Amino acid sequence: MSSSSDATPAYRGYRLQMLYTLFRILDQEDNENLVFQPEGHEDLSIQDDKGNLLEVIQVKARYSSNLTLSSFKESFFKRVNSLLSDENAPKIFIASFGEIGPDFFQALQNNGKERDSEAKKLEDKYDFIQSIDEAKRILGNINPIMLNENELKKQVCCCLKDTLTGIDPKNAFYSLISWLYICSEKRYTITQNDIRKKIEDIGKFLAEAAAHHEEWFKTIVPIKDDDIEAEEIDILFEEFYRGISARYDHILAGIDVSRPGKIQEIKTKFKENRAVIIHGASGQGKTALAYRYLHDHFPNMWRFKVELIENRKHALSISRAFIGHVDAIGVPIAIYLDVSAKDGDWPELIKQLSVHKNIRILITIREEDYNRASISHHEIQFEDIDLTFDRPEAQAIYQSLAEKRTPTEFLSFDEAWDKFGGEGPLMEFVHLVTQGESLRNRLKQQISRLEDEAREKGMIELLRLVSVASAFDAQLEVRPLLDHLDLDVPQRSLELFEKEYLLRLSTDGSLVGGLHPIRSEILADILTDPVITPWSESARACLPLIYETDIESFLLHAFSRRPEDVKSLLGALNSYQPDQWAAIGGITRALLWLGISEYVEVNRELIQDAFEYSGVGFVWLLDSDISDAMPGIATSNLDVFRNLNIINEGGSRRIDAFRSRQTDKAQVFERAKTWLSNRNQRPEIPQYDVGWSGVAETLFWLGHFSISWPLSEWLPDAELERSIEELPLEILADLVLGLY
Repeated sequence: MSSSSDATPAYRGYRLQMLYTLFRILDQEDNENLVFQPEGHEDLSIQDDKGNLLEVIQVKARYSSNLTLSSFKESFFKRVNSLLSDENAPKIFIASFGEIGPDFFQALQNNGKERDSEAKKLEDKYDFIQSIDEAKRILGNINPIMLNENELKKQVCCCLKDTLTGIDPKNAFYSLISWLYICSEKRYTITQNDIRKKIEDIGKFLAEAAAHHEEWFKTIVPIKDDDIEAEEIDILFEEFYRGISARYDHILAGIDVSRPGKIQEIKTKFKENRAVIIHGASGQGKTALAYRYLHDHFPNMWRFKVELIENRKHALSISRAFIGHVDAIGVPIAIYLDVSAKDGDWPELIKQLSVHKNIRILITIREEDYNRASISHHEIQFEDIDLTFDRPEAQAIYQSLAEKRTPTEFLSFDEAWDKFGGEGPLMEFVHLVTQGESLRNRLKQQISRLEDEAREKGMIELLRLVSVASAFDAQLEVRPLLDHLDLDVPQRSLELFEKEYLLRLSTDGSLVGGLHPIRSEILADILTDPVITPWSESARACLPLIYETDIESFLLHAFSRRPEDVKSLLGALNSYQPDQWAAIGGITRALLWLGISEYVEVNRELIQDAFEYSGVGFVWLLDSDISDAMPGIATSNLDVFRNLNIINEGGSRRIDAFRSRQTDKAQVFERAKTWLSNRNQRPEIPQYDVGWSGVAETLFWLGHFSISWPLSEWLPDAELERSIEELPLEILADLVLGLY
């Protein structure tokens, strides 16, 4: 069994129809005066420049069975009969992708016994045919053509190689097919000038895309409908219902849970705006829902995923690439962004793209990251969906699962819901229904068995460290991890845990992480103990093993979710000296966040009192310029209010009383300042833009805190001169500011 190569069987038929249309347009010699119309008369009609109809073609895709007389509806033969009644009747063709049945083929080709037999069927079946001679006349004027999809595609690509699209004929082909689809939907007519102009536009786009190849197929990845073989489906099924992060392959295999109500909500939101943000807690099925919507509502080659947004400059680069693409092909596309804590400036990408009429942006993001972004409807036009999981949807999903596979153990939805406990994420409910037990119990049993079977001491420690890191969006570097554990047969341990759906290696085998944050969080809880194996000890051990790009995410999660372990983690962090400037910048930002969080907590009662006194105006009552970006602004504002008699003497005394309770703002920066002051090891010279951004930000804070590093040694003049030639202007400007 394999999946269809397009979103629905109808898309496949349309694609082949457009393939034949493109072939005819490009294949014709001396056809300057010809006009092509997809979905004109039949699937394609060809006229001369005076409007005389020359050819009418019906395109058929029949790979599973031969094309026969019964493959056509009565309306087709009626239209043929009507066309033949004209004095200057056009030539009529059936273009078949696949075999034509021998009897039907002979009936169309030759006036013999096969035509007599097929004509008799026509006469008997349809009342509008008055005689067998009329039926034979219809069949005799239909010309059969048998086509091979691969050969036709090869010929078209050969033609495109000799044009401006020769830089990338394959993607030019898909772009032209998409454009023809729009033309057919709107029943446009197409001339040679039209096709030449479109080829020129696409050629320009492809040249620009080649010049910006760092985005296409690296940052921007097509969401493609690849075939899923029969043996893969069982593996994908097992993966999905064991609680692994959803992939597009799971949707292609048709094993995701049905959520028609949520799909309809996305459709409705897109009618109101071009950007839709789906936010919710981890495990609520955001990714699977987004992939299902894209699969069902956008054809192959019209949907893309953005893998990572590093900074504002990167967001602008991605937006330019997309807009160039859409302007070239003139076809609506969908862009999917699965936001992680590592994505910087993702709202900027939405802001840039959401103004384009042919772009739809679907975003999925975890609730904490959505709240942290604090994006405003005034700045960016978007609709949002708060993805929650409740009893009515659970009942619909239970019924859907029952149709796919008999739910294990439970005789009814009520029984399953009672066992579930009425609250929790979708992922855990699906696991309970399909596996017959809670995800936590299943993982507990696995861990107990593995502890009994462990061949060497460090195996469970390996899983514990990976789980603690992955629960907070971080991967570990394999080589340092294995050196730390000193396992005798590390490869066997990694293979065993992968087979047990407990961890996953990166494609190149250099990184290891969990299969889903919820699974990792449960595993971390099972594998740690306040007395025997404290979480804080595992977190401290993880620090030097974490892939340095992920360290900021890990620290932010740890500081916000495990305040009781902050002191211990900070102790380990004080001696941690990463090699990458990007990691230094990330740690600095995380410590600044922690400083602000602690400052708010210390002043919480004061803030509440000020808010009760003046509502949102409390920001004027207190000294809100935490970073002293404008020294003395709080005092000068208060003086202005006094001079204008906006506040009376009593109010002035009350404000002074509030401010006297506010603690020293410098405490906000103390943790970041202390950590940067303890740095004494030289970081590696940055090789990529993100590293130089880390340099720029770190240098800024060094200057702000008056911390001295041996920068002339750590950043030699030769490297700085090279950066001037290579860095984007925005990063270079930040670097110059930091150096200043």
